[in-house]
Amino acid sequence: MEIFDSLSSACAIILLVASLIAFILSSYKRPPGFPPGPRGLPIVGCILDVGRSPHISFMKLAKKYGDIFSIKLGSHTIVVLNNVELVNEALIKKFNDFAGRPYIYSTDIFSEGRKDIIFGDFGPTWKLHRKLSHAAMRSYASGQTLERLVIDEAFPKLRDLFRSKAGEEFDVKPMLMLVICNIMATVCFNRKYSLDDEEFLEFVHTTEDMVHGVGNGLLADFLHWAKYLPTPGPSTVKKLTERFTGFLRKKLDEHRRNFDKDNLRDLTDHLIHAQNEAVQEGAEQVGSLTETHMVQTLSDMFGAGIDTSSIAMNWCIVYMVKHPDIQATVAREIDTVIGRDRQPALSDRGSLPYCEAVIREVLRIQTVAPLGIPHSACVDSSIVADVVRFIERCLKNGRP
Repeated sequence: MEIFDSLSSACAIILLVASLIAFILSSYKRPPGFPPGPRGLPIVGCILDVGRSPHISFMKLAKKYGDIFSIKLGSHTIVVLNNVELVNEALIKKFNDFAGRPYIYSTDIFSEGRKDIIFGDFGPTWKLHRKLSHAAMRSYASGQTLERLVIDEAFPKLRDLFRSKAGEEFDVKPMLMLVICNIMATVCFNRKYSLDDEEFLEFVHTTEDMVHGVGNGLLADFLHWAKYLPTPGPSTVKKLTERFTGFLRKKLDEHRRNFDKDNLRDLTDHLIHAQNEAVQEGAEQVGSLTETHMVQTLSDMFGAGIDTSSIAMNWCIVYMVKHPDIQATVAREIDTVIGRDRQPALSDRGSLPYCEAVIREVLRIQTVAPLGIPHSACVDSSIVADVVRFIERCLKNGRP
């Protein structure tokens, strides 16, 4: 019996080792039809090589492998598009082919099962919420409506805050957050905040906690099996998500109590109106307009809009302070073209080339989202622009 027990143990060990070897070898294998790229290490792939600035690493890899290459990051095999033409072909010309979203553990938690627009999969629900959001943005945050929010509401508040701190050192970020928060809060909730408002401060603290706690993602985002490890990351993300969505659910409940279908004030009212109509008509859209879907659409509009805009404005101020000569030139152009009797308007954009160049340069140096939102292919597809350029380069260099 001992001999059989020993043989059984040996077989189990051999099977385990063979399975491990097979798993490691499969991690090296590139899917059929994928472009070339670095191989990396078993299991983790090229995670250690990419580091904390993946967009810089991808630019360096593009010099070796071309503007389209594949790379394995943990459990994900990714195709990287590294120029405008390729991105345009994939995301605009072939939008339906690449409209999906990959599974990422932390964003699955943020979006409560990918029920939002940013990380939601392409389909009828996604189309409906995107349509409702666009309609609300056209009504409340575009053209003259947006100008009035900035000129009459946001700028005077920011100017007064800056004047109150004259001669003092102060952190400009909360002030920028307040200004942009009020614009987006008007669009989403028909609400304005003061710098000491409890709701506003809670949102700022939640945003900061999110950045510090999970700003670089979770291990499980790259290695799917890591979600079973007892690490604090997932619970932190869940708690922060509950805090933020709790705030949005409170706003949704407030709007339901005083909803008037003849007076739609903001995006929240638009969502409630669409839900009510779907229920009354018995439409198939009812399942796409659950409270979770509505909260997640508000989360995309309110949270993402504030975060990206405040970061961009913060960097603009940093570089203006660091380069006072450029700041002076910007001020001189504004004074010359617009004067001091009115505020700048969107219609002045073509008349302020230096100002626009400065803004674009800041966005180039400190890009808010250098990688964009990850996409996944919904069908087998191809991107030919890079192949055409490769052939053109070969012909130019006299190569067959």
